[in-house]
Amino acid sequence: MNFFSLDQILNRDPVIVNPTTPLIEIIGQMNQSSVANCNFNKDDYRLNQSPRFPADCILVMADSKLVGIFTKSDLVRLIAEDRTLAEMSIDEAMTQPVTTFLETEVQDLSAILNLINQHKIHHLPILDKDNQLLGIITHNSLLQALETKEMYGVDTLELDELYNHTPCGYHFLDSEGRFVRINDTELKMLGYSREEVLGRKFSDLITSESLITFQSNFPNLPERGWVRDIEFQLIRKNGTILPVALSATAVKDKTGNFLMSRSIVIDISERKQVEFALWETQHQLQAILNNSPAVIYLIDSENRHLLVNRSYAKLLSTTPESLSGKSIYQVWSTEFADTFAANNQQVLQGNQAIEVEEIVPHADELHTYITIKFPLHDAKGIPYAVCGISTDITERKLSEEKIREQATLIDIASDAIFVRDLSNQILFWNQGAERLYGWKAEEVRNRVVHELSSLESLVQLETALNITINQGKWNGELKQLTKDGREIIVASRWTLMYDQQNNPQSILVVNTDITEKKQLERQLLHAQRLESIGTLAGGIAHDLNNILTPIVSLAQLLPLKIPNLDESTLQLLTIVRNSALRGTEIIQQVLQFSRETETVWQSVILPQLLEEVLKLIRETFPKSIIIEEYISPNLWQVHGDSTQLNQVLMNLCVNARDAMPNGGKLVISAENIYLNKQYSGKNSKLEIGNYILITVTDTGIGIPKNIIDRIFDPFFTTKEPGQGTGLGLSTTIGIVKNHGGAIEVESEPEKGTQFQIYLPASEAIAITEAIFSKTIPVGQGELILVVDDEVPIREVTKATLETHNYQVITANDGLEAIAVYAQHHQVIEVVLMDLTMPEMDGLTAMRALKKINPHVKLIATSGLATKEKITTAESIGIKAFLVKPYTAEKLLLILSKAVGN
Repeated sequence: MNFFSLDQILNRDPVIVNPTTPLIEIIGQMNQSSVANCNFNKDDYRLNQSPRFPADCILVMADSKLVGIFTKSDLVRLIAEDRTLAEMSIDEAMTQPVTTFLETEVQDLSAILNLINQHKIHHLPILDKDNQLLGIITHNSLLQALETKEMYGVDTLELDELYNHTPCGYHFLDSEGRFVRINDTELKMLGYSREEVLGRKFSDLITSESLITFQSNFPNLPERGWVRDIEFQLIRKNGTILPVALSATAVKDKTGNFLMSRSIVIDISERKQVEFALWETQHQLQAILNNSPAVIYLIDSENRHLLVNRSYAKLLSTTPESLSGKSIYQVWSTEFADTFAANNQQVLQGNQAIEVEEIVPHADELHTYITIKFPLHDAKGIPYAVCGISTDITERKLSEEKIREQATLIDIASDAIFVRDLSNQILFWNQGAERLYGWKAEEVRNRVVHELSSLESLVQLETALNITINQGKWNGELKQLTKDGREIIVASRWTLMYDQQNNPQSILVVNTDITEKKQLERQLLHAQRLESIGTLAGGIAHDLNNILTPIVSLAQLLPLKIPNLDESTLQLLTIVRNSALRGTEIIQQVLQFSRETETVWQSVILPQLLEEVLKLIRETFPKSIIIEEYISPNLWQVHGDSTQLNQVLMNLCVNARDAMPNGGKLVISAENIYLNKQYSGKNSKLEIGNYILITVTDTGIGIPKNIIDRIFDPFFTTKEPGQGTGLGLSTTIGIVKNHGGAIEVESEPEKGTQFQIYLPASEAIAITEAIFSKTIPVGQGELILVVDDEVPIREVTKATLETHNYQVITANDGLEAIAVYAQHHQVIEVVLMDLTMPEMDGLTAMRALKKINPHVKLIATSGLATKEKITTAESIGIKAFLVKPYTAEKLLLILSKAVGN
């Protein structure tokens, strides 16, 4: 049986989208797209485009493959579920299973109908032999095809079978509205036999409400020719109601006279259930909004009302409907509207929620509201409106003011307040307690307090009760339970109340919810643990610098105190001094790593730096590695961090050592060069100018060409697990680039590797210790106040200054310093003060000294020179900041400058 060709029932131009298409666009397409209506031309049976109707399904395709179908039923379901349609894409929304038919399998209409009935679907995509989409067959197109066959005289048993097994009802009514034909599907819907229906009027099988609809639409059918998707309530034989959607067309004779109507009836029970659920949800939501004591509103970026609840409208003595679309400037005073709009703009511009207090004009007076405002976003994530939830706290404000005035409930945060007797029965329960615990006052009255507490708090409750009875009060934290089973933590304050005979009668309990605070404390504790290394480093560094300060100073002071020391002893003292300074550099490096202090750059004496590296590797590298050096005389200086540059050289030397496990040669050279044109290497570019070129060459195994471009990548290593982190060269190139330089590498397998480091030369002249010793000025008897809580530092600094012709008085903390300065401020020339001291810290003491003498000369010292400390000290007006441990040279030069010698 094959009454129709595929072309006659196949829509080859369905609406197709990709899975990421926003759902909001799909809804628009379903309302705007047309679908083919299967009206046939009697001469050629080709499809014509009948009046345009919305598409009832959308096909979803990805990579030329059909992956889903989205129907109007899906849309109704999403609305009923209160989903945010503007934020969804089509792949999140479609739920219809994809059932398809191959073109070669379409033998006849019966096979298609059986498939549609079997799977209870209304849309059947057809694929070609390559599984590519040809189009879609719908139950509407099949029914309209059947209509066409009947119109043109095709009447066979096979057609009757198809007619009776279509997935929707189908009937004919004569000009008087009586059934003249009805298919089995509709009979099954109604529960009648064919004999019970034929000849009866359609109006006999519909409700009185539907009769009005029937009488208003069907008289116009002969002239109009069709009606579409009219909803009726049919009455089944058992008396139950069946909601349907009916579409009808007029059947006329050759002269245009109306003969009968032909109708398609679709069961919409499921859709009606979903619509009812949607209606119920919307009304419940509206009821919640309208019955909420809070003021709730939705205002767009143009300050127009989109939605308000009854409480909001009541403030303006109007209805929510009358405010829709109006600007806040149309209903509020300009002064309040300006503030209102500014708060809304803060939410939209910051794209985050805020909590504000707003003074709102009422008919009687101004009221204070606490308001939560948060943004709403469109499909692109852009905030387009502000939702506000406001609670009138005017009475609470007045109560708080009255409480403060009467001072009867000092330090009590009126969050949850209740009164319990000595048998743990609850006597009074305020609204704050209702909000916190979820129990209404009538629900908890005469219940025991233990029902609010977790099991682990029960012992603590007994202890708290005993303490309150014996001491009159108790404070502590308790774990408690809300009505819905949530565990909360409260700060609880208990006060014993007495009767007229002064006997203990009840206990007033004030509980503040600190659950969120405790969560934040846990998060803070976790963050503090993560920062513990840096914090520990800072504390240790401060103490170590205090320890190293007298060592550095004594190493320089002893030769002055003990004349005629032999050369060997002087060398030992120099070693002590240099070792202490090297320890200082290591501490500084740790602090920089932990971000406890800022990196301080200065002129770096490269020959000295290279000599330190060479000395270390000669002492520690295997004797099978020959180390050679070629350092040009009069090397220029580099402005940078000597510790970081030391790390660069050590990283390269260690890599060279590892590349020569059986021995070899390591050559380190350094020379001044001038680049007369811009240099562009693999890793960086250099401008014209003076540079120091440091070269590290080894005769090791070399670097394979296929990985040489990756050696500077973080975590890249060719070493065995546990023998390298892959960060050495990454750190090296980072340090070199940070110093404005460049690093290049050349390597040949089995022959060796050469690294070239270009560092920009500094115009500054390095000040050597010899120059220091010749240019350090001595004092002229000025009186210096030295303030430090560390006795060794205080005494060594005092001895150093006295050795260089200064007078010194000391103080061991800020309080003593203020007292000494107040007594001798007229003769004290400079105050040298440590910033970290007990009793009173240095910054506070300095501010006090400034009040005594605004022109006091201050020099700050500290073992931990953080940026914050330096900035704060500079704001007070210090002359200099001296970082511990400081050498005698630095101390005396800075002091001389402060004195003005």
